[in-house]
Amino acid sequence: MKVTLPLKCTPAIPVLVILLFSFITPASLLAQKLPAPIEVSGIKLMDTMSNRCLVYRDKTHTANINQPDSIVFTEPAPNLFRKQLTAKETESDWYFQFRLENRADTNITVYFLPGIYLTNIQLYRFDDSLDKITPIANEYPNLNDSTGFRKLIIPAHDTHTYYARLKFAKTSVNILDPRIIRDYYIGAFNKNYHISDDHEYMYTYIIVGILMMMIFYSLAVFILNGTLEFLYYSLFATLMATLFFLKSFYYHTPTPFNNYFESVFLSFDSV
Repeated sequence: MKVTLPLKCTPAIPVLVILLFSFITPASLLAQKLPAPIEVSGIKLMDTMSNRCLVYRDKTHTANINQPDSIVFTEPAPNLFRKQLTAKETESDWYFQFRLENRADTNITVYFLPGIYLTNIQLYRFDDSLDKITPIANEYPNLNDSTGFRKLIIPAHDTHTYYARLKFAKTSVNILDPRIIRDYYIGAFNKNYHISDDHEYMYTYIIVGILMMMIFYSLAVFILNGTLEFLYYSLFATLMATLFFLKSFYYHTPTPFNNYFESVFLSFDSV
């Protein structure tokens, strides 16, 4: 006698439907992951983004930021931030994905600082209503060296996903150190950011002082004896003193001149 099982006695059907859905669903939707939001109203002065952002390194310069689902963002490596980038790393394009949340009742203005010695910083915001990415106009703080900062205004009771596209200057002292800074703290932060933690600039100024003594001595000998070699010595010492002085004076200063100075005139490790 033929026995037909009722439909409710076939528990394998839901399992098969789930497996079939997992195969036909695009991998980008299954793998998509958003970083934890950064609550800007809770930032008193400044906060780092090290553990609350996703990154993508574009070695081939082919990524399309207008299609963020095609970019495979991942969690940053533990040793990626606050270390000197290699030559290969500075040649790549870098993309950041992060979320900012404002739980306050008023708009909050912050500044985004991804690192130092960048030739291009472009921010984008994902518009949920339009379901597309829109570029954010570049706005800078009222500072002499403001090109490394980007202004963001977070509306009250709002949460948005932001993207950053970065291009670095080719220098061996470049680092990734993304931060969110409150607008009222930007002046004090910028001043402290130029001060080396281990005061390396102090030793550089000592070297400049020694070179200045060499300059005066060589010029004095040239004037007394007329030996041309001492004029060359003084010229060489002048150029070296200028090099060391500018290196310390523009420490952590993201300006176009310093980007060019670091890239062209200072030695760069191409390994």
